[in-house]
Amino acid sequence: MPDSCPLVGCQSKSAKIRRIPDNIHVTCPVCGDFVIVATLAATADFRQDPDLIEGLRAYIRAENEADRVPSLNSSWKRLAEAYQPSAFSKLFGK
Repeated sequence: MPDSCPLVGCQSKSAKIRRIPDNIHVTCPVCGDFVIVATLAATADFRQDPDLIEGLRAYIRAENEADRVPSLNSSWKRLAEAYQPSAFSKLFGK
């Protein structure tokens, strides 16, 4: 089980990590509150696509703002791509 946030570029040591059956519940001050399938966290699949992490964090924040705790599984790339910031928003912060 990770001792910090499993998302690439974060690894916050102040994240709270809690093991639940077959999953890990992460409460991270940087990335948000989410559940990740334990096998996905263990395989560090996120390192293969570090450019998608910004979109994944945006997805997690959007779910948290709607009072939901998202569950990350093998479809995480599709969710991250849907929430990727546009080139315009990266340049102009909108």
